[in-house]
Amino acid sequence: MDGVVESKEHLCYPVISENPSITQIMKNTRTKELGYAALWTVGLGIFGFAKGSPKRMPSAVVGGIVGAFGGLLYSQYNSMLRLKGYKENRLELIKAGIISPEGNKRLVKVVKRRPLVSPQQAL
Repeated sequence: MDGVVESKEHLCYPVISENPSITQIMKNTRTKELGYAALWTVGLGIFGFAKGSPKRMPSAVVGGIVGAFGGLLYSQYNSMLRLKGYKENRLELIKAGIISPEGNKRLVKVVKRRPLVSPQQAL
């Protein structure tokens, strides 16, 4: 495989899907992260209302929209990292039926990862 360089071994979590689709990412978004998205929406809406002196409502609406997009982007990104095995993904492994709920609480395994871009392609 031209342009792919093997990296050193490092700790990561088991991979559920190496290339997850958008439906997999959205299905595996945790409720806690959607709560963060809601907090970002409300928080930036209030900030826009407080700082938008001449026109408060348009500023609040724009702040809420920016907060909603930012929060959803954050939650989907974390979901993708869990599916790829870069973040803790015990709940997703149980949901996929890969491990049992009574299994070991500590899931860390050493695997070889390939970088997204080789050093030659980065130049």
